Order: sequence, then C-alpha cells, then structure tokens
Amino acid sequence: MLWSLVSILPLLSLAAAKDIQPTEECPLLGPTYSSDFDLTETNAFSEAKKDFPGVVKKIFEDEIVDPKVSSFTIDVFSTFTNKSIYSYSHQATEPSLNESFPEGGIGDKTIIRVGSVSKLFTVYAILAQAGGLEVFDHSVTKYLPELAQYPPKEKDNTLESFAWENITIGALATHQAGTGQFANPSIACFTPEKDNCSTSEFLREMLEEKVPSQPVFQSPLYSDGGFGVLGRVLEKMTGKNYNDAIQIVLSKPLGLKDTGSIIPKGDDVDAIIIPGGPPTSAWGFDNQLTAPSGGIYSNHADLRTLGLSILQSKLLTPSETRAWMKPRGHTSSLVTTIGAPWEINRLTLPVAPGSKHYRVSDLYTKGGGQPGYTAIFALSPDHGIGFSVLVAGPTAGGDRWPIRAAVGETFVAAAEHAAKENAAKKFSGVFGDGKSNMTLTVEKDHVGLGMENWYVDGVEWRANITQPALSLPKGKDLIVRLYPTGLETTEDDGSTIRQYRAVPEITPLNPRPAIEGGKGLFDDRCITWFSTAFYDLETGIIDEFHLKVRNGELVAVISKAAEKVMKRKNGGKTGA
Repeated sequence: MLWSLVSILPLLSLAAAKDIQPTEECPLLGPTYSSDFDLTETNAFSEAKKDFPGVVKKIFEDEIVDPKVSSFTIDVFSTFTNKSIYSYSHQATEPSLNESFPEGGIGDKTIIRVGSVSKLFTVYAILAQAGGLEVFDHSVTKYLPELAQYPPKEKDNTLESFAWENITIGALATHQAGTGQFANPSIACFTPEKDNCSTSEFLREMLEEKVPSQPVFQSPLYSDGGFGVLGRVLEKMTGKNYNDAIQIVLSKPLGLKDTGSIIPKGDDVDAIIIPGGPPTSAWGFDNQLTAPSGGIYSNHADLRTLGLSILQSKLLTPSETRAWMKPRGHTSSLVTTIGAPWEINRLTLPVAPGSKHYRVSDLYTKGGGQPGYTAIFALSPDHGIGFSVLVAGPTAGGDRWPIRAAVGETFVAAAEHAAKENAAKKFSGVFGDGKSNMTLTVEKDHVGLGMENWYVDGVEWRANITQPALSLPKGKDLIVRLYPTGLETTEDDGSTIRQYRAVPEITPLNPRPAIEGGKGLFDDRCITWFSTAFYDLETGIIDEFHLKVRNGELVAVISKAAEKVMKRKNGGKTGA
C-alpha cells in the first residue's frame, strides 16, 4: 500500500528511484547550511504548504487512508519562530466508533492518547531528574534493589533468569535489556491498587516469571516491559507516582498544560473521546504500571513545547542533548537505528527541488499506538524543525505511517531546500580584503557552500586545505565545500561568528558501494569524516573558517590560518 503513496508524493523516498544517486561529494553528517532563518519566508516552504492538501487528497483518493473513519491532526514547528509553522486537521466524516469531538473541531489543543510516545516522556524525565546521561550507566538495582533481592527461578541458568545487576538504565531505555513485553496479563489491569496490580507484584513478576528475550546489549528488541521498570525507576528517583513525577519534572518547568497519564477531567475537555474500552479504545485505561510505556495523554501544543525544549536544550545541557540524540543500537535495516528511545530514520533527502542527488539526514522519531489512537513525534536537528501526527479511529494503527510519510517527505525535504534557498541569497558571493579573495557558491546538485576559489595574496590556496598540500594529478579536479559545525559566538554588535569546516575532495571520486549504485560492499569514497581538522605546523588548522553573520547575512569570511578577514564585495552568486 505504501508504494502507491510513494508515487504521488511531491518529494519522494529516494530509495525507490533507480536514477537517484548520492551527491558527488561526501558531506559531513549534519546540517549543510545554517538553519537560523524563518522557513515561512522561503519559496520552498511556501510551496510545500500550498501542495500538502493535495497530497492528503491523493492519499484519500488512493484509499490509503479512509477519510470517512479516520481523524487526524498535524503540526510542524520551528526553533527559529518557537511556534507552529504549519497545521492541518481532518475530522472523520462518518465516524464508526461513536467518537465525541470538541465543539469547535479538532486542532492544536485536542487531546488524544499518544501510546508509546510515552516512552520518550519517561526517558526525558529520568534524564532531567538525574541531571544528565550518567544515569544511563547505572544498574537498575541501584534504584530498585528489590530486583536483586528476589531469588531467580534458576540463578545460574541464563535461559531462565535475569542478572538484573547487569541491566543498566541505558539498556532499558534503548530496548537492549532483553526484558521483552510485560510479564503477565494481570499487571495490565484497570485498577492497579488491587491485588496482583501493585508495584511490588509487578517487580516480582518481572524477576521470577520473565525469561530473557536475548542477552543484554545484544541488539534492540522492542520492550514494553522494560519501560514499565523505567517508570518504577522514575518513581524511586522522585518519590512520586508516575503521573505526579511527569508533572513535577516535565510539565511544570516546561509549561505543559494537558499532558499526563490520568484521564482529563471535565465536561468540556478538548479531546477525541472514543468510548468502549479495550480492544476498541484506550480512553480511560489508566494503568499506572504500564503508563511509562504507553499511557500518556497529550496534544500538539504540549508536544511542540516538548520538542522545542529538546532542540533548544531547556532541561539538559547542549552537549547532553547531542549525546542523547545519537544512535545506540542498529537494526537490520540500513535506514533505521535506535536511540533512547528514539527510532532514528536515516532519510535520503533530495538536495534541491528536482535534483536526482541526495544526502543523508537523521530524523529522530518516536511512534506510538493504543486501541483507537496512534501518534508520531519527530525532530530534525539538521533543520531546527519538528512535527507531530495524532490519529484517532478504527484504522489509526495503519494510518499513522502514510501520514508520517506525507508530512516528513514534504516538510523535512522542504526545510532542506529552504536552507539552500536562504544560503543562496544570504551566504554566497565574493569576499575579499584587497589582496585576497574567496568566492562562495550554492549549486543545485551540490550541498554546502562551494569554495569556487580562494586567493591569498594572489596565490590559489585551496590545495593547502588538503593534508598534506598537494599538486593535483593529471585529469583530477579539487572541490572544496564548507559545512557548519554548530560552534558559534555572539559579538557585541549582535553579529554571530560561526565556525565552518572546509572539506576538500579530489574528483572524480571512487565509486560508491553497490547499495548506492556503485560496486562492492565497502564505501571507500565517503571518508571526509576523518579528513578534517588536521594541524599544520606553519599555519595551524587551515580548514577552519569563521563566518561573520549579521542580520542573517554573511558579511565576512575569516581565515585564522591565512590571517585574513575577507568582507563581502557583492551580492549572491549561485547556480541553484
């Protein structure tokens, strides 16, 4: 069914197209242009917003999503504007589950259940409460000594019992503890306070009745049961029950208004309420033992606040945020890796509208689903944007995936193209100081800022960026492109000084591996990650440049190695 979706989206998943190839150059992983600009002021994003209703219409027409029974809302947000930059809602025209909808229609503040997106709330709260990522290395028995006290069924039989002292918080958060699903149906009860639903009974079952699904840190295997344990860890850390812990650690400092693991109260709740209970609906099923894995209620407004707090490091330091948002385990897919608890999609983004060349960009997501409700939460650090998708109805379980594809393939790609558009207008041009000059370009099928030339006192210096400085072999060309590193500082006049890294490559390059249209198993071409920041005894680090940006425009390029400050001499120059 998804293949029919691919054929109608304006911005495709490139793996399906045989004539699509990686960029000629091998960019550094991460943003290829600055994301510090207003996406809504670009043609690329304006076109995406204009086209998106047609994308949804086509999904309906192709019967990928049934508009009669499916209700969904979409929100796209930006760190530059700190607000929503696009929203879309569809309410089922012939609802089949006796849903009740808010009087004014569904939208930004409409509450639904977000399923396993709850896992993200759980891990974020643990990290915020612990004050950083060191907690990932702690044994779970540090917080739950009960797991070390209960005698295992067969202490020395690794097929039958866990050595909980070897299971860390990080192993649980990345689905690599071997804890599998919940141990016994009795813990999935409606009234956790009754017999067989207590925390102590839950931990006893996890210890005595669970068997390992795999060795610790073997590989990611999805584990709802492990997040039940993490919920108990958060309770021990805060001295509060799970719902109160989320309120104290996340909702209060961030200003979340409608997020929690207890059913929203009141007669006029802005929510899609599906009656009936499991297996039709999860509404009101508030088991606090399973809540850390899939029991949160939330809406776009709170998810946007949560996403912005992560991208802007509101509760963690920037370095801790970057460490958290990294892969911690691989799957058997070439384009999906696992974090804590991120589901990281390695996107192949077209580098310009209509281009047949792509680059890799990581999208950090978390999906969730419960009876009647599903959700997708996604962050793109490369572009400073995020989005959420909330779905309700009898087909919600399947509908979230094509809707996610439509949103991601439209708006993440649009953000990539908008960054190129902005760079062409604000960063390309000629820069010089009278004796030295540099030309920066932005080209359609290429990424980053192209260093077309760089003359220092009349001598071409680009070859000096390579280690060691070289004379080009016959028939070979040198390309140099600049990529932002994320390091920057602010000057007294409000200008920012941003560090960019110059990456040299000799073309034509070696073939890509067979999986990318080349040959062989190994990629001997994309090696730029270990070809940067070398130190030259005479000039220092020659591939480091400082770009001075004022009011969003590049006004000067600074080379510490050449001791040159080259100021803008003309307007933009681009082939894009």
